[in-house]
Amino acid sequence: MAERAGYTVTMFVIDVSPSMAKKREIQLAPGPDGEEKTKEITNLEWALEFVLLKVQEMIFAGRKTDQCGVILFGTKKTKNCINEANGGYDHVTEYIPIAQPTQHTLDLISAIKPSKVEGDDTTKTAVDGLIVAIQTQATYLGKKKSWTRKITVLTDGESPLNTEDWESTAEKLNELDVHTTIIGVDFDDEDFKEEDKSEQKAQNEEFYQQLGARIEKCLIGSCYQALEDCALPDIKMVKPAAKHIILRLGYHYPDQVEDDDDGEAEKGIEISARVHKVSSKASPVSLKRFIKRGGARDGATGKSTQQDDEDEEMDDAEETKPDVGAVYAPVERETRFHLRPPAPEKKEEDDEVKLEDGDAEHEVPTLGDLVDAEDLVKGFKYGATWVLVDEEFDKLPTKAGIEGGNCFWAVIGFMHASKFQRWYLMGEIYSLSADDKSIRSQIALSSFIRGMVIKDVLAIVRWVHADGADPKMAVCCPIVEVERDYLFMARVPFAEDLRNYTFPSLDVLKNKKGETATKHPFLTTDEMVTAMEKWVDKMDLMEAAEGDDGSPEPWFDMSASYNPAIHRLKTALFHGAVFPDLENNPIPPPHPELTKYLEPPPEVVERSKRALEKLKKAVDVKLVPPKVRGKKKVNEVDATMHTEDDFDVGDLLGEDAAGP
Repeated sequence: MAERAGYTVTMFVIDVSPSMAKKREIQLAPGPDGEEKTKEITNLEWALEFVLLKVQEMIFAGRKTDQCGVILFGTKKTKNCINEANGGYDHVTEYIPIAQPTQHTLDLISAIKPSKVEGDDTTKTAVDGLIVAIQTQATYLGKKKSWTRKITVLTDGESPLNTEDWESTAEKLNELDVHTTIIGVDFDDEDFKEEDKSEQKAQNEEFYQQLGARIEKCLIGSCYQALEDCALPDIKMVKPAAKHIILRLGYHYPDQVEDDDDGEAEKGIEISARVHKVSSKASPVSLKRFIKRGGARDGATGKSTQQDDEDEEMDDAEETKPDVGAVYAPVERETRFHLRPPAPEKKEEDDEVKLEDGDAEHEVPTLGDLVDAEDLVKGFKYGATWVLVDEEFDKLPTKAGIEGGNCFWAVIGFMHASKFQRWYLMGEIYSLSADDKSIRSQIALSSFIRGMVIKDVLAIVRWVHADGADPKMAVCCPIVEVERDYLFMARVPFAEDLRNYTFPSLDVLKNKKGETATKHPFLTTDEMVTAMEKWVDKMDLMEAAEGDDGSPEPWFDMSASYNPAIHRLKTALFHGAVFPDLENNPIPPPHPELTKYLEPPPEVVERSKRALEKLKKAVDVKLVPPKVRGKKKVNEVDATMHTEDDFDVGDLLGEDAAGP
């Protein structure tokens, strides 16, 4: 089921016990020559990569209602709402209060360090940290039931646990409908079993499995698997915001109503409805240009150190905030208008100043007088003439609705479904359904839709989204289901938007005399067609994959085909925000799910090789060499150059050679 976009509070409960300082070696992306590269980090830094990726998702979305907070357990000091009110719950710190995340949030998370304080009182705080996160989240949201609550716990499971009264904690999570995730460093899963696991960690893993079984919405996994899932391209299903509209049938403008009419024809039938998007085009994030400027920066880490107020209250974390603003600055575009300077007069060859090869590249164009933008007018080129257009011309007298801000949709006619062409569809798909609060509208729209199904017709709709806006045409397709009836809507072109192009026939070729040719290199033969059919059959992907039960199934799945341009750029953006030094921390390779459809399956290529060779032989495929563009030579050589003869062109061609 699609989640409501935004309106989510996520609490990250992070273990900073001394055991999280254990070092580990992780694999990096291969070097430019294919050499293997590794990096040594702590378990805490490895777990924080997951938190940083999740927070970056929130920053990337840019929703004010997508918020998060960070709770640390196993810290030296204590700072949380329960301790301040009733005491207890020591060594649990509310590190980052709940708010919309920013770049500063990433800096604070990157600065978290393992605690150096040993002792059972310090380490037995995992369940306490979970309880503090529940209370902090509940206090912040209050009675906002429509908000989604999420809590993610990250730990290595090496520290002792205080499992007292954990059942009531699970019941509270179920009562508040909290989506809980427990991520363990080197926790066992289907693909990984840790060797030489300590007895304490084995007991803790068993407890977390028991806790997760009592929570209705809970996921438990390893940190490695969690990071893999973050790299997996994800298409998040969201619930779009519905817009109220008035659907009108039989509506007429006042100037279309005859004088003897009593005004009833102007009203027509009005149905209160709601419209929301069904699909939306995804595009890569837009990039902006920056210029490098002066600023102190640590050459080893690519960061400049800055002390923050939070460090005075907590000794377990040091903030090393990258001072990006001191190194790069955005470049803004400025537009100025100048008159075109008059063309320079052509000078004699002796008076010309020859430029060196390097000077031509750096030659500054000559600009005319500066013109104020307010003195300019818009115009269009009509043939060889410029036609000026006054910006104050009257707009179309379109209306957006009968009530303030309501969108106006009017049914202007119907067409038979069999006459509708697939290429008429433009843009995105919308869904139109009756207003949930109006029974009259539900009955009216349902009757309208079922009548369309019986007649097998589509409705042509006139759509105006604002007063004075250009009208748009759309087609509505009726959908009848058990629970409800609704319409799918998509924009269609006007007559001027359609272009008809004609192409020469591929199987009929005529010569200059108008006779039909039967043999020609451009005409296919039966042998070519047969060879092509066999090759296409060998390249069939409908049974190229194997299902879970061993039965053949289609290899290509549209729902699992992701756009590399979008997700790869997103990965690079997230990685660069955390690791400014890309030389020592290169961007990881793309996820296999992102590239699995970029090449055909090897077994299909292998079985089609013989058919492909026969096809090449049948159609006589030859490699066409690329055309080499030659530079245009200007012939300004004197006819008498490199000769010993001294002759006059006039004597050679006659006195009239020079013309009148």
